Amino acid sequence: FLGIPYYGPSVDIWSLGVILFTLVLGHLPFDARDLRELRSKILGLHYSIPRGAVSPECDTLLRKMLILDPKDRSSLKSLMLDKWVNMGYAPDDHLRPYRELPKSQLDDSRLKAMEKMGFTRTDL
Repeated sequence: FLGIPYYGPSVDIWSLGVILFTLVLGHLPFDARDLRELRSKILGLHYSIPRGAVSPECDTLLRKMLILDPKDRSSLKSLMLDKWVNMGYAPDDHLRPYRELPKSQLDDSRLKAMEKMGFTRTDL
C-alpha cells in the first residue's frame, strides 16, 4: 500500500505483528468491506487494542511491530529481547535463535520415540 520496495525482514515483522494481533485478540487489526477501505485503515493505522484485553507487555510488543514505516519498525533482534517474548525465561536469559541439533543428538531412544509418533527415520 505504501508503494515502496520490499524491505525484507522489517516487512516480515509487520506480518508477524498482524498474526500475533489476530492470535491474542481473536480478530484482524485491519478489517474492511473492500480494498479501498482496508488501505485507508492500514495507512491511517486505524486499529485498536481494547484496554485490558492483553497485558501491557503484549500491547507494547504489538505497537513495536505495527509501525507503518518499515525503517522505523523494531528489528527481529530487538523483538527477540522483548519482555513479552521472554516471559518465563530467567532475568539473565532470553530467547535465542534456533539452532539445529547435531546428528549425534538423534540417538536411538529419540528415534524410537519419534517413530511412535508416526515419523519414519527418513523423515528425521
